[in-house]
Amino acid sequence: MTFQIWPGHLVQLAVVFGLLFLPDTLGRSGHSESGADEETGYMDPRFESMDRPAGVEIEAFVNNAPIYDVDVERAAAKAFGSAGSSDHDLPFGLKSSVLNRLIDRELALQYIESTDFRPSSSEISREVSRIKKELEARGKSLDAFLTDNHTDMRMLRRKIAWSIAWPRYADACLTDDNLQRYFDQHRRDFDGTQRKLSQILLATNENEPSQMIERQRDIGARLRVQIKRGEIEFAEAARRYSNAPSSEQGGIVGWIGRHDQLPEEIHNAAFDAPIGEVAGPIQTSFGIHLICVTEEKAGAIPWDQVKQEVRVAAERYLFTYTADRGRSQAEVKYRNSYEYPEEYRDYMSPYPEPRRMSAPTSMKREGM
Repeated sequence: MTFQIWPGHLVQLAVVFGLLFLPDTLGRSGHSESGADEETGYMDPRFESMDRPAGVEIEAFVNNAPIYDVDVERAAAKAFGSAGSSDHDLPFGLKSSVLNRLIDRELALQYIESTDFRPSSSEISREVSRIKKELEARGKSLDAFLTDNHTDMRMLRRKIAWSIAWPRYADACLTDDNLQRYFDQHRRDFDGTQRKLSQILLATNENEPSQMIERQRDIGARLRVQIKRGEIEFAEAARRYSNAPSSEQGGIVGWIGRHDQLPEEIHNAAFDAPIGEVAGPIQTSFGIHLICVTEEKAGAIPWDQVKQEVRVAAERYLFTYTADRGRSQAEVKYRNSYEYPEEYRDYMSPYPEPRRMSAPTSMKREGM
C-alpha cells in the first residue's frame, strides 16, 4: 500500500509548528466561517451552549471539536514567550496565527482518525488512568488538575489522542526510503550547495507609510524590466540605486548557503531563481530587493549526514499535507472573523513564511 503525497502545500513555520507538538496545547481552514452570520447576526448556538470549563470561551469548531481560548493563550506563551498574557492582550495577528495552527492540528488528527493509525478509545483511557495515578501520587486529583488548567475531560482526551496518533503516523510515513527521496527532491536545501549572489536594495523603514513601500516596489519592478531589456547592467544599476553596502562592488554579496544569516525570503528566491535571471521585487524588513545569482557550487554532503534536518523538514511538510487532507471535508467555524491579511499570519515569528516545496512522490507505510 502506498501513501501518496501531492505537491503544492506550504511548509509550516518552525516556531509555530513546534508548538503543535507540545503536550499541553491542542491542535487554517479552507471552509471557514465566522460564528455569527454577517447579514442575519445569527450565532452558531454551539459557541454558547456547549459545556466547557468555567470562564473559558470557544474560539472555533473543527466539525464538532472545540478549540478553547486558553489553548490559544498557552500555545502562544510557549511559542513566543508571552506567558501571562491574556487572550485580550494577544496581538490579533499572533492570535490568528496560533489559532489557525491549532485548527490545523485538529484537522490533521481528524484525518488520522480515519486511517489505521487512529488511537483506540482504550489506549486513550489507559493514558488518562496513568495521568490520574501520577497526580494522585502527588496528592492531587484529576478533577482539580483539569479545573486548575481550565480544561475538561473531552479536551484532555483530544490532546492524548494527538500525542498517540501523530508519532505513530509520522514514523510510519517517514521511513528512511521516504526521507532519502525527500532529500533527493530538495537536495540543495541540505547538501551544502552555495550560490553566488548579487543584489540591489531599495531601502525602506518599517515606520514608513505603506504608500512609500509600494513606491519602492514599483521602482524595483521597473528597474528589473530595464535590466532584462538590456537598458542597464545589473552591476551598474546596483552602483546607482542600491542602498546596500555591496553597491560599491556592483551589488555582489558573495557566496551564500541555503541557511545563512540573510533574510529567509532572500534565500528562498536565491535558491529558486535560474542562474543569470533577475528575481524580485522581494520585500524584507530591510526594504525591496532585486537579486541575481551568477554561479553555483554543488554541495556534496550525503543525506545520511543531515538525516535529522531532513526528518524535521519532511515532518513539517507531512503535517501540512495531512491537515489539508482533513480540511477538504471539514466544517470550520470561528467565533469571530480571523480572516486577516496574509502578511499578519506569521506576526511576531522570528521566521518568515517558507517557500513552497514540492512533495515526495510517495511515502510508503511500513508493514502495509
